[in-house]
Amino acid sequence: MVTVLGVMVTLSCNKDDNGMNNNPSTLSTYSSMNEVFDLLRVQPKYVNVNGATGGSFYGNSGTRYVFPANCFQDAAGNPVTGTVQVEVTEYLKKGDMVFSKMLPVSDSGDLISAGEIRVDGTVGGAKVYIRPGMSFTAYVPQSGKVSSEIQYFSGTTPSDTSVSSVSWRSLASSGMNRAMIFVKDTTKNRVDTMAFVCDSMKRINGDQYKYGSNSQTFNVNIAVTGATINSGSDLRSYIFVDSVKSITDIGYNPHATTFSNVHFDKMDIHLVAYGLINNKFYGGVFATKPTSGSTYTVTLVEVSPTAFKGQLNNLTQ
Repeated sequence: MVTVLGVMVTLSCNKDDNGMNNNPSTLSTYSSMNEVFDLLRVQPKYVNVNGATGGSFYGNSGTRYVFPANCFQDAAGNPVTGTVQVEVTEYLKKGDMVFSKMLPVSDSGDLISAGEIRVDGTVGGAKVYIRPGMSFTAYVPQSGKVSSEIQYFSGTTPSDTSVSSVSWRSLASSGMNRAMIFVKDTTKNRVDTMAFVCDSMKRINGDQYKYGSNSQTFNVNIAVTGATINSGSDLRSYIFVDSVKSITDIGYNPHATTFSNVHFDKMDIHLVAYGLINNKFYGGVFATKPTSGSTYTVTLVEVSPTAFKGQLNNLTQ
């Protein structure tokens, strides 16, 4: 058996949201992981759009939204021509996805995402909708290679939200007012934008199913510097695939120190683990290309949750 020890990657950020540095004596404590998720989840942007004329604007992560004239209606089917408050949230990086509990997963398996968005619209607090036969478009920037197999996925809420608050399901595009369109930058000769053509305001994802043909079986150990994992710990462990937006939950066992017989393809990945031990936040990352029979150890250290999320966002893709 081959054993490989994980080394924590040095963080470039040395302060958390409250201006504290990463000296363990000054880091915050947290009552639960829900408090951490509330701190780090992606925040929406609110924009007023004229229902009669439509409009366009950019979200917080560079996505451009275009709403055509007279595309809104209320719950009774009446046209909405006044001001609509549109709420948009974008999940384009892996750290944003995991800390917002918006993993690219489906009931049929793991996914490779071209980006996730959530769009809602209201007038005076009452929900409004896209009129039948109409659509809006979200132009989602792409930072790497885009697969030609990307499909239109819609988000549903799973019965168990402990790991992810969403499960994605593929929706047919043919003959519908929804589509995934590749927008090519001719100066760079590559697709740099995916146009999500959407016939409703909800959670939307451009995905393809993750297929593999070189599965390996290995073990993952979770170790900690300066603390001991105990029955009150709440830890999460994942596999991040390099070069694409794909995240696999290793198996939610909040105080496990070993995951045996993990199955995953032989490719460049990062093993990621984080969570609370004695109400303090710990995180660790280990890069590898797994091979059968190996054991990999991810070593956690106490760290600012904000800095750790930044580290995950700066991983490949």
